[in-house]
Amino acid sequence: MKYSRLDDVKTFYSLLERLSAKTPSRQMGPASAQDGWPDRGVYFFFETGETRGDGTPRVVRIGTHGLIEGSSSTLWKRLSQHRGTLTPKDGNHRGSIFRELVGAALFAKDNKTVGTWGNRKVPAVEVGASERPQEEAVSDHIGAMRVAWLDIPDNPGPGSLRGFIERNVIALLSNYDRAPIDPPSPRWLGLNSDRDRVRKSGLWNNNHVTETHDPAFLKVLEALIEERPVSPKSPSAMTGVPPILVMQCAKSKRDGGRFQAQDGTALAFVADPELTPPIPGIRPVHPDSEDEDGFAWRRRVLDYNRAHAATGANPYGLHTAADLYMNPAYGAVAGAMPADRFYILSACWGLVRSDFLLPNYDVSFSRSQGVPPHAIRAGGKHWRAPIRWSGLIVSASWASGPSGQCFPARAGGSPERYAA
Repeated sequence: MKYSRLDDVKTFYSLLERLSAKTPSRQMGPASAQDGWPDRGVYFFFETGETRGDGTPRVVRIGTHGLIEGSSSTLWKRLSQHRGTLTPKDGNHRGSIFRELVGAALFAKDNKTVGTWGNRKVPAVEVGASERPQEEAVSDHIGAMRVAWLDIPDNPGPGSLRGFIERNVIALLSNYDRAPIDPPSPRWLGLNSDRDRVRKSGLWNNNHVTETHDPAFLKVLEALIEERPVSPKSPSAMTGVPPILVMQCAKSKRDGGRFQAQDGTALAFVADPELTPPIPGIRPVHPDSEDEDGFAWRRRVLDYNRAHAATGANPYGLHTAADLYMNPAYGAVAGAMPADRFYILSACWGLVRSDFLLPNYDVSFSRSQGVPPHAIRAGGKHWRAPIRWSGLIVSASWASGPSGQCFPARAGGSPERYAA
């Protein structure tokens, strides 16, 4: 079955309805420690006026607490830090990023500034009086929200199921740089945030909004809601990190998907343009050679993908990495895994995400019979292959060995950071 974020969003909210039927949400303002909170869990905030397309409440923040091994933090302690104190009405945004984000958005909406807000180098006791009105306003806003929670009594640590659920729910619901599902209302306070991730995601979250969720987490979430044992067979549930699969490229590729020069000439990306036989209407080029403006063609491909991510435009009809190769194995894996967990090692383009748009090319590490000389990567020659995609930066200069193996060219195989 092909992966669908929309279907997974619908599944998540149907599971949340089942959770709310068992444990109704509460308004944060009047909540107290005597309300019978579990020791540990994951929480989901709802904000007045924020609804989904069907009119049901939209989750605006997801969180948990105490993920560091040995932490003694409890669910209520974390929620009370977000809500602030009632008598006197106050709070400490330096102990709650949620409060800090809401406060900054409130100030921006009212065209106000508080110079010390968010400055963690300034002790709260030194600015308490001057920040008190702002803290009260944040407490009022968060206090009006409702919160639902899921009891997950696991121990703090890197393999925490609470961290696994939190991370995947945020990644699923985030609209950051992707087609929006259940977008915020035009009046949502978060649209005034100074954080790009808050505005674009539609969530009061700063972490995990650029990630892609692991669809398997929904089965784990369902088991937790129904209080069934979680299967230990899922690597992602055990480690908290979804697995990554890398496949190498293949020779047989689909037709079309040619990159073009500024004058409209189709390009054939090859290992050695000088050895390429004439092809009517097509110019052979090396990925690292320069275009008419002095930029490497590889950089042009990267810019093309950025434009596609922002607008959805694909004027050259490029194929995704998972769809370019004829072997059906690539499509089968792409249908079973999120794009940011499936990568392809291309002889021409380096390590790319499976949904990265690739121009057709004729480059191979193989020296087997039938591979033309212009397509063979010469042993020991370095190609620079920087890739940056949806928060993941992979950059290496790849070399091909005498028998066609590929490996990071730099000693130790340490990837470089590439600021695109």
